Amino acid sequence: MNSFAILADAADSPRWLELVTRPEVMVFAVPIVAIVCGIGYKTVVAIIRHRERMAKIEHGIDPDARDVLK
Repeated sequence: MNSFAILADAADSPRWLELVTRPEVMVFAVPIVAIVCGIGYKTVVAIIRHRERMAKIEHGIDPDARDVLK
């Protein structure tokens, strides 16, 4: 049996869920997922702020100016 068949059999079996939800695995999985999601969130926020700033510059608005009406 080749390695691709072994991987396909492992992916089709429901045992992977049992393996992933074990406490020994969850101890490491939860913090890793939290860190990855936090980095992803910060990246998306930085990209949105950069695009907003570029749009202001394209429209001739100084992005560093304070709002005078406040």
